[in-house]
Amino acid sequence: MLYFLFTGLAGSIALIASTMQFTGYTECPKTDSGTPMCYYSLLIFSVLVVTKIHHLKPNSQ
Repeated sequence: MLYFLFTGLAGSIALIASTMQFTGYTECPKTDSGTPMCYYSLLIFSVLVVTKIHHLKPNSQ
């Protein structure tokens, strides 16, 4: 439960930052290729949550 709390908190921060970057209200730091890092953060935390949920599901046979 603690995992989902902190991962969800960081994921929601990344979601807010990505939304604000997309709408133009703020500017996220960018990689050398020009992609905003908040987009990468959102992707990473989404994958972490989905992978953990998949890992916790019992195998149904």
